[in-house]
Amino acid sequence: MGHFDTILVTGAVRAPKPGAASKVKADCARRIRSVLGPVPLQGLRDAALLGLLSPQEQRIFQAGQDWLMKTCRAGRAMAADPGRCGGWPEVPPGLRELVRRYEAC
Repeated sequence: MGHFDTILVTGAVRAPKPGAASKVKADCARRIRSVLGPVPLQGLRDAALLGLLSPQEQRIFQAGQDWLMKTCRAGRAMAADPGRCGGWPEVPPGLRELVRRYEAC
């Protein structure tokens, strides 16, 4: 019987397995790194600070920053309550392409 089945059938909430929060945190970090590695992120931040991004790139970059914060918040919430229902936020359109342009910087 799974965690949610146990809650539905018995009403009992089991304590999360040891390490569940660590697994969620690792998954969160993996999700972020799969889109925003440290090198392209720094290149994007530098370009944004220097005003080198076009208005469209600036909007995508801001959406990426918002996604990063939402993903971190979701990860913290799931780590605090591993049985919590909810998903990870979707990567904003255009972010992966923008990041690829700055991978070599």
